Amino acid sequence: MTSLTCCRGSSRGGRDNSKNSAGCPVTVPTRPRSGSDNSTMVCRHRQGRTVTHGLPSNYAAPEMSLQGASLTACGLALTAFASQVLASPTSAARLLGQLINAGAGEQCVALRLCDLGSGRQAYEALSLICDKIGCAFQRAGLDHSMLEITVDAGAVAPQAAWEIRRKTLGAGTVNLVLSDALMSSALRPGALATDSLWLQLWRLRSSSVVSAFWPSASSRCALLSSEYAADVVPDIGLQAPGQSAWLSYELDLLEFADASGAIDENALQRSLWKSIDDAEEMHDTIAWPTPAMQQDGWFNRRLAIRIAGIGDIVMRRGLDPELHASVLELDRLIRYIRCTAERRSRQIARTRETLPAITAVNPCRNLRAGHVREAWERRWSRAIERSAMRHRNLIVMSPWSVFPHNCTNYRYANLLPLLRHADACEFRRRNSLARWNIKEFRRFHHRAWAVRRRIESATVVAERL
Repeated sequence: MTSLTCCRGSSRGGRDNSKNSAGCPVTVPTRPRSGSDNSTMVCRHRQGRTVTHGLPSNYAAPEMSLQGASLTACGLALTAFASQVLASPTSAARLLGQLINAGAGEQCVALRLCDLGSGRQAYEALSLICDKIGCAFQRAGLDHSMLEITVDAGAVAPQAAWEIRRKTLGAGTVNLVLSDALMSSALRPGALATDSLWLQLWRLRSSSVVSAFWPSASSRCALLSSEYAADVVPDIGLQAPGQSAWLSYELDLLEFADASGAIDENALQRSLWKSIDDAEEMHDTIAWPTPAMQQDGWFNRRLAIRIAGIGDIVMRRGLDPELHASVLELDRLIRYIRCTAERRSRQIARTRETLPAITAVNPCRNLRAGHVREAWERRWSRAIERSAMRHRNLIVMSPWSVFPHNCTNYRYANLLPLLRHADACEFRRRNSLARWNIKEFRRFHHRAWAVRRRIESATVVAERL
């Protein structure tokens, strides 16, 4: 035996005027700190205000103010199986209890409904469940708008899902997950079913329907594999594993740019490092709304540094987005941001402790005590020193961030290859697509999806120890 490998196989299967994305509140209580007499908790309010609610005196809420933005806790992404909810009153009561508790605490929730079936069966199942939720919220006197519904676009037609949502729960967000099978089938000629799907999505482009098609969350640490991401984190439209605990920081590049688009890299680095340092403290103190999120927060310490303003920088610099040189210039900037964040994460890992998710995949644990195990432990230690990070995920990007504010000129779609730097993708859109035709709308989604497929094919599958 001369080598040992740790698999990294990919898994399978600054401005928002929208009411939905300005959105739903995320309540963040924190673990008690000894000696603290702070009796408030910070809540991200719908209109962007910060409000406080009374809590016992042994709670303390960390203040995470950053230049131009703040570090916030993302909402709750729940998964429920439709067949269980409809067949079992116990399962239905448990789900409704979770949703009502979250609503009473002003937490934004995205409920993903699986196992809906297809055709008429899926339509009826979605209608019945949404009706149950709507009645329960009405009896509790809670607002339906803080609840997002996530469904597979292959199970329920987009128009039907939107109509059911409005009829039973009122206005609000519907997240439609477009699977790889659905995206690839749309490329085949004569695919009438997918033609109808894209026509419906295009007609709903000015609504609160969010299309998500990036079903994986990767890590820049060579010792960790990609994760299957079928759920959508509420409020920001981040496609992620279910009940994963994310801290979010929006990095708007315009806040670090002058009138010509030149970036103050020193200020950018300070803001990046401060967000990562604050996230390290916040992960140690925050109390997530469910045990699964609490475990994930400790195990993976996820941070979503959401890069915004890419298209604005291109416009300020007077670059032609169709030129390859423009893509390369922005690629250097995004790579600098990614490498700066990774460097800080590695520094924290060396000074504090290795991420528990990395420790859990240590292959040496399965070896018997003796010289062989000692030799492999030395190799594992070298791999940790070389590759370990403190956060499983760091960089989050949106396909829509390649456009300038209030501009959806299709020429900026040529910047989509920049998404290769993202560990995960968010899909909440800020710009209007009213002037796009269906061909542009469909082609943009497939071009962004093709970038993800290329990333998957180029992913490192092992780290040599």
